[in-house]
Amino acid sequence: MSRGKRIVVDEAEWQRLHQAARSLRELNQSLPSLLDDVRRTTRRDFERGFATVEARQREFEKSLSAAGKQMNDLEKRTAKRLEEHARRMAEQEAELIGRIDAGLTDVRAETHALIETEHRWTEEVLAAERAERTRQVSELQEGMSELFGDRARATARATESLQQAVLVAGHIRRHLPHERFAPGRLAQLEQRIERAEANLGAGFSEATLAAAEECWLQLGELRVALELRDREWRTMRSLADGSLRRLADQVDHNRRRSGVNIDGSLNDSEVDVDRWSSGSLTLLDRQIEAELRRVREESGPSSVEDMRQVFEHRVPRMYEHLKDINQLAGAEQLASQVRADVASTAVDVLIENGYEMDGWTYQGGDERGAFTAKVNHEDGSEIVITVSQLPGERPDCVLEMATFHDAVGADEIRLRRARSLAARLRDAGIQVREPEATGEPEPGLADLRRIEQTAYVPTRSPLRIEAE
Repeated sequence: MSRGKRIVVDEAEWQRLHQAARSLRELNQSLPSLLDDVRRTTRRDFERGFATVEARQREFEKSLSAAGKQMNDLEKRTAKRLEEHARRMAEQEAELIGRIDAGLTDVRAETHALIETEHRWTEEVLAAERAERTRQVSELQEGMSELFGDRARATARATESLQQAVLVAGHIRRHLPHERFAPGRLAQLEQRIERAEANLGAGFSEATLAAAEECWLQLGELRVALELRDREWRTMRSLADGSLRRLADQVDHNRRRSGVNIDGSLNDSEVDVDRWSSGSLTLLDRQIEAELRRVREESGPSSVEDMRQVFEHRVPRMYEHLKDINQLAGAEQLASQVRADVASTAVDVLIENGYEMDGWTYQGGDERGAFTAKVNHEDGSEIVITVSQLPGERPDCVLEMATFHDAVGADEIRLRRARSLAARLRDAGIQVREPEATGEPEPGLADLRRIEQTAYVPTRSPLRIEAE
């Protein structure tokens, strides 16, 4: 006859282990050589973005050779504002790159200040541009009265304004992400150009002139707005990309950590973080790679604010998640050691009662699995101690004591033995509940070789970032 007894290690015990592993939330820092590589890559990204902007501006200035003096003068003043904006941004970004280090939090405040400063500069340039275009509209309207009645001059002026509008519209369509930052606006203005051209062809030169002038100036303002928004977007993309790469580097440098003791101090053992967290680190790696692909695609986050969300919210949450994974892995390894200690204490109690150690093993030969020990008595009885992790997201554990070929038939004696064991565990500082009967255990529990050959299946899923 065989009987089983079950002792559940209290939930508070897991909380104690989890707290002991808190020191692993302090992330290992990256090597200086790898940080230099991050700096170089971030600098290259910034430079590539500015090269695109400069090439685009040169292309636009080249096209101005076909424009009139009025447009050339206006666009030269605009170009100076854009150049000054670019220079100030470059200086700020170069200073930030020089201070990039392993952690996000050390540069996060400075980066946030950079973002706010660049946004303020952008708004200042846009405000100056709008004021300039508004002044131009007023001056044009004042000068239009002298053209009314002179059809030839009105036609020539309207034709020139339409040509300038077509030139700016073509540049925007070919070179600027107008659908990202001003969806539908270019198409709207192009329709106005078509209507103005039709009116001019029908001989309504005076009526066309006002519409043509206004359309040209609005297209100019749209070009500058798109240029500045694209610069902001490219800067933010470089920052988001760099922060994700620094995070990926942190993941690589935290794959293996020192083990922890029950008092929270570190020991000489090694924690394979991904293994002990049921693949949580691999899952985080994939999430970072997916975010990097999304950021690097031209069709990725469509606005400056979307990019900003990556840097200011998603990446910091991933950093905290990495810390959670490290802490969990340390606690899981410590829990495995506690399971072995619980079994060892149980075996000691049984040896004191006349039993001898027969052998021990882990399920599947894996320390994450159940720990099983078997003892024999000279009367032919066997007791198998199994300490396993309960299914679920929190690794509570349970001690099961199965008795085989027991010469002592009284279940009361077995219960007294289990209570004695529970008391000994409490004396050792391990919080357990009162023993309870489990009925007939499976005969296979006594076969240590079979247990060792039974593959370990993780009882928890990988740790995931909670949905926003």
